[in-house]
Amino acid sequence: MSISKKALTLSFAITALLAIACGVPQEEYDALEAERDAALADGTRLQQEKQSLEGTVTSLGAERDAANETISELEADNQEAGEQIAALASERDGLSGQVSELTDSVATLEASNATLMESLGELETLESRKESLETDVATLMLEIDTLRDQRAPLVPDTYMTGFICTGSMNPVINCMDEAVWLENFDPADIIVGAVIGFDPTGLDCRLSHDRVAHRVIQIKEELGVLYFLTQGDNNRKDDGCWVPETSVFAYMTELLEGDFEDMQALLDQIAPLEDQKDAILNEIDQLELDYDAAEVEYDQFLQDHCTLNGSQWTCTSPWFQTAVNMFNALQDRIDEIEAKWAEYLPVCQQARSLRTELQDLQAIHLGTSSDYTFPPC
Repeated sequence: MSISKKALTLSFAITALLAIACGVPQEEYDALEAERDAALADGTRLQQEKQSLEGTVTSLGAERDAANETISELEADNQEAGEQIAALASERDGLSGQVSELTDSVATLEASNATLMESLGELETLESRKESLETDVATLMLEIDTLRDQRAPLVPDTYMTGFICTGSMNPVINCMDEAVWLENFDPADIIVGAVIGFDPTGLDCRLSHDRVAHRVIQIKEELGVLYFLTQGDNNRKDDGCWVPETSVFAYMTELLEGDFEDMQALLDQIAPLEDQKDAILNEIDQLELDYDAAEVEYDQFLQDHCTLNGSQWTCTSPWFQTAVNMFNALQDRIDEIEAKWAEYLPVCQQARSLRTELQDLQAIHLGTSSDYTFPPC
């Protein structure tokens, strides 16, 4: 607390009177007066500083009020900006969904266009192949006639048997039929188009049983040994292996067609199921090809635009959303493939059940017996 100038002056005056009354020397009195003057100067200075500080406090208070008002305005602006940002984020999410849908539509259209172009090319190829096959058939017929003439004087070692009801050789051969098979043959006599019986055991074939009757579609020779590539007439793909002549136990020389109403009725039921199975499998093959291509594209995108941290890829904007969309597209393709397999399973099971019935009827009509069990779907 500061001492007023008036009180300080009075104090020193009293001190001076006491000093005179008590006989204080002049030097001490002068010193007291000097001390009083200094104290008065300090009091004046402190009073001025007080007034200056009061002015400063008043100015700071005004500045504080102005600052508070500015803060209130900024908070209001900030709230309004937040609402605008939320609205823009919602609009952005909506647009992202539309972009994703459009991307999927474009991919679907591109895949459909590619399929159509491929089908067009296959049609042209088939037309050309048809003409070539007609020529080959004419040539083969001449060769067959020649072989029959050459074989006539021989004593063949033959046997007759039926066919397992797998349907792999439909519609030319089915399990109502029987065939005459030649065992003492020269492998060089087997030509493309012949039906051979062979044992695929130990070979890398796509076959589930050990005695197979399929048609020869290609022949090659390696180190003096003939090899035959085979395929069932009703199968979508070849058997996946080259059969050496040592695995061939006979080839068909004559087909004896059978005709049983109850078996034919079952075959008529099975035929559309087999067509449906093949159509679904073709769709699955195409979906798997599309998936493989999309997976390669996705892997390349990650390598080009993202960073691998351990086993995880990290993608920054703007590549992150594209990577997510590509990944989701892959998942969609997997879902489509799984849906097709789910569609295939009941059709396959129904056809398998009918084939089991067909095999039972074959045993009744032809007196055959087989321990063959149709593979599960």
